[in-house]
Amino acid sequence: MRKVGIIASGASETDAAVILNEDEEKRVKTEDLVLIANKCGNKVLAVCRGGLGSNENLRTGSYSAALAYGRIRFEESE
Repeated sequence: MRKVGIIASGASETDAAVILNEDEEKRVKTEDLVLIANKCGNKVLAVCRGGLGSNENLRTGSYSAALAYGRIRFEESE
């Protein structure tokens, strides 16, 4: 099992956006099964249902350290 990314803000019980690690865009596909480990210590089996080809590097408005660290496989900040 490998870590493919981190859960983004705004996640709910039935829907969560995942910020993929660098180069995982080539490996993770629609309908892939993923195992999500949440901060409570629980593990949730989920299915990838879609993707958004947003490129955070092209945004001029702001910088997000958590997003930058997440892309290079570090843990998100508290």
